[in-house]
Amino acid sequence: MFEACIKCKFHKKSKRNIKRMLMRIEMIKRKRGWMVKHLRSDIAELLRIGHDSEAYGRVIVYLDQNQAESKSD
Repeated sequence: MFEACIKCKFHKKSKRNIKRMLMRIEMIKRKRGWMVKHLRSDIAELLRIGHDSEAYGRVIVYLDQNQAESKSD
């Protein structure tokens, strides 16, 4: 009799945790996407100004983020 109550509470708690986890994953994906867009425009601006060495460092970060984004999908 008591097992049914315990299962019910556990089920509700785990369901809530799953929803929170999915929201967190979605937020991380959006943040990564925004970062990749921002890095892309930042690299273009640095190249336009003539700061090639700084742009090269940003390209490495951009490639890492872009690769991480493609792996998470």
